[in-house]
Amino acid sequence: MRTYVQLEGISKEYASTVLFQNVSIKVEKNQIAIITGKNGSGKSSLLRLLIGIESADKGSIYFYKENQNILPTDWYKHISMVAPSMQLPMELTVKEIVTLHSSFKQMYTTTEEFLHHTHLYKDKNKLLQQLSTGMLQRLKLGLAFFTISTILVIDEPTSNLDEEHIQWYQTLLKNHLYQRIVFIATNNIPQDAPYYDYTITLQDYK
Repeated sequence: MRTYVQLEGISKEYASTVLFQNVSIKVEKNQIAIITGKNGSGKSSLLRLLIGIESADKGSIYFYKENQNILPTDWYKHISMVAPSMQLPMELTVKEIVTLHSSFKQMYTTTEEFLHHTHLYKDKNKLLQQLSTGMLQRLKLGLAFFTISTILVIDEPTSNLDEEHIQWYQTLLKNHLYQRIVFIATNNIPQDAPYYDYTITLQDYK
């Protein structure tokens, strides 16, 4: 049985400015599609269409899981994501946010395992507002990767990561691709997507 996301003739514009038009691609499980383009080209906008929080001006997006058509109103149940714009409650501790997240979403790990895997165990009682930008990025990436999901949507994953944790992220990507459809928005392909199956270059869809 097949699991895939299919974009058919997707177009989007803001204030009469065309971001992209007629984007068509089919991405199946165990595959990675990267979305590239200069700043302001619409990478994040395309990701918002993929997770269902915005609608395309033209075209359609289909999500099939094991040959079953998943309605857009239910996409959120199957998606995990990380993005620079993603906001977390900064008044909670690291351990509290992981525990809260796991009360809404099924996880591959326990809270203790999560803290070890993200190298945040010794910081588990710190408020999020006390974390460095790199630590916050690791937390966001961990919440996305360790959530049980079919679609993984990632925007600029290695921003704010040092060299050690860029390698950590790349290992996460390699180890947690299985049975997933992955979309990565990036302008740094070697770091963010050392391997991939498809490229959506938004300049080609103006």
